[in-house]
Amino acid sequence: MTYEKIANDIIELVSNDYSGCKELPQDEAKNDYLEQVPAITSDKDFYYATMDFLKTYQDAHLTLIEPTIDILRVNFLTRRFNDKLYVSDLFSKNCPLSIGQEIIKIDNKPISEVVKENERILNPIPERQSFTYLLEKSETITLSNGDILKTPKESNIPPKESTYSFELINEQTGYMVLSDFYAEQPISALIQENRQSLETIDSLIIDVRINNGGSDMSYFPLLDYLFKQTISLEELSNPNELMYYNVTKRNDELRQKAFQPYLDSEEIDDVSRQFIQSELDFFKKHIEGNQTGFIPFTDSPILDYTIHGTNLPSSIIVLTDVYCGSSGDSFVNLVKKSDKVTTLGRNTLGILDYANCCFQEYPLFSLMYPTSKTSLVDDGLGMLGKGVKPDVYVPWTPKHLTEDVDLQQALELLNNQC
Repeated sequence: MTYEKIANDIIELVSNDYSGCKELPQDEAKNDYLEQVPAITSDKDFYYATMDFLKTYQDAHLTLIEPTIDILRVNFLTRRFNDKLYVSDLFSKNCPLSIGQEIIKIDNKPISEVVKENERILNPIPERQSFTYLLEKSETITLSNGDILKTPKESNIPPKESTYSFELINEQTGYMVLSDFYAEQPISALIQENRQSLETIDSLIIDVRINNGGSDMSYFPLLDYLFKQTISLEELSNPNELMYYNVTKRNDELRQKAFQPYLDSEEIDDVSRQFIQSELDFFKKHIEGNQTGFIPFTDSPILDYTIHGTNLPSSIIVLTDVYCGSSGDSFVNLVKKSDKVTTLGRNTLGILDYANCCFQEYPLFSLMYPTSKTSLVDDGLGMLGKGVKPDVYVPWTPKHLTEDVDLQQALELLNNQC
């Protein structure tokens, strides 16, 4: 496929198959993208032109993955505070930077100027701005000490291993870290290994400040400890909220392609199998009936799931941040409905408005995009760019790099509740 054919198909996809196509038309960005493409002569330039376009949607579920060309990634993470970017994490031992170092310029431009030039792709709230993509495209960074460095990048940076851990901070307080909800088995195993503690401690802190999402069903085994009463997910759901699938031929074909292997696997649990099958049947029924467009999905078996609540732990604090997204958003949004739970930290990433992703393959990359949306978007109550608000807001400052400010405040809050 030529660049022009790929670009035109992407425009077709985001205009018709993407579940945010009505609320986020991005007509100006579409025109800018199509005007650029004829002059592009390299795969790398086409990749970045396409990413620039998709970034204008500010939807983390709409992005390019698995590029076939060698794309160098930055091997560090930053957070903005005032007009500096603070190095907050390192992804490789080859990175020459240290946590806490301050970046004041990108390609010799002050951070404030970089922000102004990239308003279309950056969240307007400084604390929530991600500069990873802009740093990836940059050549140099300037540190606060005046040093100018070539932007540290490398290929094939291995993903960080998942973390599912539990420890006792003191006799009556547990601390659990869940870095994602990719699979139910390790979370169930963690609960089983620490069942005696979970059933006897007074307080529990659950850290999902960095949670890369996954499947909502993976955190279901934990819910018994987070609610007092026996209650179904349907009772906890918002009766005014519906989930709509954007039923199109492309979405039907790609969802079938993505999930049929799971149904053929013997390792899938019954709840997951039932949910996937109900969704695929939903698409099939409407496609065969020539019913397309946004159609409410009201037959989810997940709503039948029952939580069997417990009295202990009696006080639970969930630590949240902007790096908690997708199923992480969902988890935080759900547990906020429990009288036992207080959320503390910063708003989550907020990418639940448009979910249930498909993957469209192209010669140079695959495009991930969501196929469903919540009716809250139509009511002006969506969370895209906002996230789930914590009960106790703790602003991020550089002090977080040397002290666990959130954990300290959580422990103080628990002590005050005693």
